[in-house]
Amino acid sequence: YDRGSSEWRGIRQQLDNRCFVVGAEYKISAKFRLLNPSTGEGETCDTNVQYNSGERTQCPSVVVYGWQCEGDDVYWRFWNQIPGFDWDKDSFNDFENSFMVTDQLASCKSVHVYVHQVNRNWDIVMDDMKISAAGTDAPTYAPTLFPTETGVITTPKPTVPPTSMPTVATVTDCPGDTTGPMEVAAGPIMLAKSNSLCILTKAVVDANGAMSSIAPVARSYDGQAWEKSAGEFATMLLYGQEFGDYTSGSQITLPELDGGSKYFLTSYSYSLSEENTVARMLETATFGTTLSDLENWVQGTTFVDWVDDQIKKPITSHREFFRQRVNPRFAHSLPIGRSDHACKGQSRWRKFTFAKTDGELWWKEQWFEAKFNDGDKYITIKLNGHVRTVVESIAFKNPEYILEFNKKYKMRRRPREYVDGDFDLYMDDGSYQSL
Repeated sequence: YDRGSSEWRGIRQQLDNRCFVVGAEYKISAKFRLLNPSTGEGETCDTNVQYNSGERTQCPSVVVYGWQCEGDDVYWRFWNQIPGFDWDKDSFNDFENSFMVTDQLASCKSVHVYVHQVNRNWDIVMDDMKISAAGTDAPTYAPTLFPTETGVITTPKPTVPPTSMPTVATVTDCPGDTTGPMEVAAGPIMLAKSNSLCILTKAVVDANGAMSSIAPVARSYDGQAWEKSAGEFATMLLYGQEFGDYTSGSQITLPELDGGSKYFLTSYSYSLSEENTVARMLETATFGTTLSDLENWVQGTTFVDWVDDQIKKPITSHREFFRQRVNPRFAHSLPIGRSDHACKGQSRWRKFTFAKTDGELWWKEQWFEAKFNDGDKYITIKLNGHVRTVVESIAFKNPEYILEFNKKYKMRRRPREYVDGDFDLYMDDGSYQSL
């Protein structure tokens, strides 16, 4: 319909707020174009303007509007949050943002989504608009129902007494580590515990004796009882079965295999040097092994002695070390967890010089200056008299304009908030040029 009467006129859709659960996150996605209604040509909006500018150059935003809510109505406006986004007037432009359902939004009697507050002389074209749940739904607060059966069901006694001794008398030993795989049959089997490493596998054997489709089933090592191998195959094959652990070995009933598959036992042996043994211990007990740690290890030192020595050392805080060197990064300022000052020692900061808040603001003028004097090695970049960074060279993109050092230029619009992003300065002739 006609939007010429007001910029508040736009596209509206009511949402089913019965789907809203407090704490759930929803993702907003859409595709937008802006057209000149007279010519049908695309219009360009300014992605840096995320407010109702006097020039009416802002790009489309999405509003979630709730009425008759607890406390007050909800009016949330969301701007495009795709990093490095540039508007393409000749095609559809992707839009993304997200929001969390609060107690207030969930209490609203009616919730609508709006697309409005765009230059009323432009037509809004929208496609593929979605508001979908992001991640796992939040838990509901509905109480757990009582069981439908309140009586106590008594488990009958087994008709056959449980087995207290292994039912297989013969113990199958693993082959030597140099003899290769040994075939074993399906059915009940007592496997001897391995003092090195022994693996029970499934494999398909062809007419030439070559094995393929090998999958681990169980293992025993260092004199430990046999256990199922990790993975879906072993879990499904031995579903409902557990190894019986006895002094003589571990007993289980191996299911029959299909497709010409057979069971095999294979032994492996390995040894570690003292240096590798120490390295494995340090890799487990510290934040990482270094060559100096291994070189400084005193031969004959036991692991118990090393642990006692570590306990006697002064306490250090990994958390303190980490927080001194890492600052959180946010797309916008927050009162909690904000980055510290850029000039503070050991701080990490953004790689770009100017942020969106450094651009043209209706309540405050921003002044750029490139300071350079004879004998200086670098050009000092200042904003409102404060040093922002130093560079080796800087120039306008338009070669017809020369940047004058030690002169203040008024900034126009908002800078691109990333490395190699451009920004504009007003010139004496009334034009503006990009750096």
